[in-house]
Amino acid sequence: WDENLRTEAARMLQPLVEKARRQLVPAWPLVLRGVPRKAIVQAARENNADLIVIGSYPRRGLARLLPWSFASRLASSAPCHVLAIPIIPPGLHSDPFLHRIA
Repeated sequence: WDENLRTEAARMLQPLVEKARRQLVPAWPLVLRGVPRKAIVQAARENNADLIVIGSYPRRGLARLLPWSFASRLASSAPCHVLAIPIIPPGLHSDPFLHRIA
């Protein structure tokens, strides 16, 4: 079951990897197991990563006041820079630029 899930996740990542490669960005799908932050940091070290790119949902309510988001905790322990891309659901903002990156 776990292997099927990992295979399906890698298959879903493949179109994004191919798009990055067409733009001359070296990329590959990586489906990790374990505690997310620790697994990402370990994979970044093992692969000599220059950059970790993650999606980040906007935090709402009291969560906005907390200083330690997943991205900031990841950045504090990662061996390279971390770029958190906001994931904005369509219709949340009227700004057309934000729709293009969502």
